[in-house]
Amino acid sequence: MAKTIERKIKVTLQLPCNLVDQARGLVARKRYPSFASLVRASLEEAIFQAEREQLLQQLDAASLDPLFLMDIQEVSEDFASIDQMALRSND
Repeated sequence: MAKTIERKIKVTLQLPCNLVDQARGLVARKRYPSFASLVRASLEEAIFQAEREQLLQQLDAASLDPLFLMDIQEVSEDFASIDQMALRSND
């Protein structure tokens, strides 16, 4: 399978000195292969957490939506017999 090449861009950041020192310490202790990989991993984690939080907020809002709740109830009823058959086959 061919590996796709991810496009990259250089960025310039200004960070607090103590944060840079801590990051360099992690790299020196081999926790990350490079400063750039630590920054990339940190950004990926921050983005993941922000998207997760947004999804949880959307789910909270949906849990108050009567049409959504009605749809969930209908789906649950539609699959109730199949769910029961699956539970019996696991006994």
